[in-house]
Amino acid sequence: MLQKIFIVISLLLFFSASCFAGADENRRFKAGLMVAQKVEEEYPVSQDEEAFLRVNTLGLRVISQIKGLKYAYTFSVINMEDANAFALPGGFVYVTTGLLDLGLEDSELAFILAHEIAHNELDHMFKMKKTVDLLSVLMVGIEIFAMTHISPSKDANQIRAESAARSLAYSLSGAMLASGYSREFEKEADFWGRIYLAKAGFDVRGSKTALEKIDIMKQQRPDLFSSLLMTHPYILDRLNQAEESPITFSQDIFIKEKTKQAGNFIQDYLIQEAQKYETKDKKVLSLFLYRNAYYIYPQGTQADKVLYELIKDREEKERKKNKFLTNWSYLIKRYETLLENYPDTSLKKEVSAKLESLTQERNEVYKLYEEKIGTDMSLDYYSNFIEFFPESPLVPKARYFLAKAYISANEYDKSLNEFITLMKNPVPDEWGRKAKEETVPIIDKSTDMVLLGRLLVLDFPEEVKAKVNTRLKETIPEVKEFAPLKVSTKDKAKKDKEEMVISDDLLLMGLAQLDKFSKEFPDSEHKVLVAERKGKLAEELYIEARAQSLSDNWYKTVTIYRKILKYAPDSPSAEQIRQEFHRLEQIRQAEA
Repeated sequence: MLQKIFIVISLLLFFSASCFAGADENRRFKAGLMVAQKVEEEYPVSQDEEAFLRVNTLGLRVISQIKGLKYAYTFSVINMEDANAFALPGGFVYVTTGLLDLGLEDSELAFILAHEIAHNELDHMFKMKKTVDLLSVLMVGIEIFAMTHISPSKDANQIRAESAARSLAYSLSGAMLASGYSREFEKEADFWGRIYLAKAGFDVRGSKTALEKIDIMKQQRPDLFSSLLMTHPYILDRLNQAEESPITFSQDIFIKEKTKQAGNFIQDYLIQEAQKYETKDKKVLSLFLYRNAYYIYPQGTQADKVLYELIKDREEKERKKNKFLTNWSYLIKRYETLLENYPDTSLKKEVSAKLESLTQERNEVYKLYEEKIGTDMSLDYYSNFIEFFPESPLVPKARYFLAKAYISANEYDKSLNEFITLMKNPVPDEWGRKAKEETVPIIDKSTDMVLLGRLLVLDFPEEVKAKVNTRLKETIPEVKEFAPLKVSTKDKAKKDKEEMVISDDLLLMGLAQLDKFSKEFPDSEHKVLVAERKGKLAEELYIEARAQSLSDNWYKTVTIYRKILKYAPDSPSAEQIRQEFHRLEQIRQAEA
């Protein structure tokens, strides 16, 4: 009993109230919150829940071993093809989907997180001239911004102050993503990152293998590491440091208890902060913090309540839609998951009542759908029925009429895709047979070579397959893009901008389509023709990228380079790009 009391007291001292409670830390947390919001406006968060849970589980284990932790760390995944990770003031750590796609082991990913945590714990961001001035001004602006939630009404000065704070946050988010740390800071973050890694019980060799994987991969896809090398340079120097004598610590027998304590402590702190932003105009910040509070520790004492807040918000948004477009099944599943994961929740009665109500509403909508399927129902209604009621026996019928509606709208490739889905049903039915009959007349109107290729593996007569092959021979040499997107807007400026984006991306989408065909049908009789078109398209894109580079449009240049390396990696243009990135890295290292 005395030993248990000693353990509890030790943990309370380890994660005392002094953690991330100082005035400076609090201001930095608020500054980081605003910057994080801007980051997520530019790069939407991933919807991959497993990825979120993984990075938070690893990150929490690392921070649970840091005594006197400065910030309430949380870990989020954003959709970004670049392989990168970065930490914002106040403990907001981000990992990109591009980094997770490298297939890093837990110890390797944990090292990258530990490295970012070390940058924050060592206040590197506040020692950099590029960002410290912006941060200082932003934190002053935060004080004014924070006052706006005290009063329900705002005067013109408060509105201007809030707008200025948001603008500063936007500028700071860009500066942080573009600014690199010095060699000294990188080495220091690696050193402490390895210590954090070892204390958390991870294999410290993960620091070396993580850097090795990055170094190897950047030779093949240098475009994926353009931002990483900008913000975290000196990979070779860091590899040499990682090869030094290993860091070892005896296994902490309290690591599980410390992780639990840290998780609950951070979760409670984030919930308290979230409640400060629950006014209508700041609800987005509140939900942001609730999301982070849930993922940092789903086993936490208040995790059920946080998850409930998140699901209620989604329900509120869904209910604003037409009842035929409301995703009732998703809401029901989320509430069911809450009860499954937290069977003893105090919210059980309330959640059960919601489930009963939602199920009743869902069944009523389903009955209305039953009456309307096969009639002149809109495309959205048909596609939503298929998505929201996937187990319904009416799905094949709905899919058939959706395909027919696409034909009426001259969207032949979308129609063909639905017909193929019906024909691939292992148990032939009325709708599959009808789809087969309707497919033949639209073969000549299809421009999607992948869908045409899929027709060749279905049970069609030889004369129909000959028709498909003829269409493929016509389509492949002309592949540039799917049918242009239709823009309908009264805003002429917006329309011009959208049409410009569509025009710029024509070749890029065509290259992706050629690559998809070659991978799905490696033994196709058209593989030589596809390879030739792929190389030609890559060459055209490379010329366009060079023109963009001469116009100082480096973002567009890298975007095009990235597509060439991804979809035509064996082309001469891809090799030229690798050499160009190698030269740029040499110049960067020489200037360092």
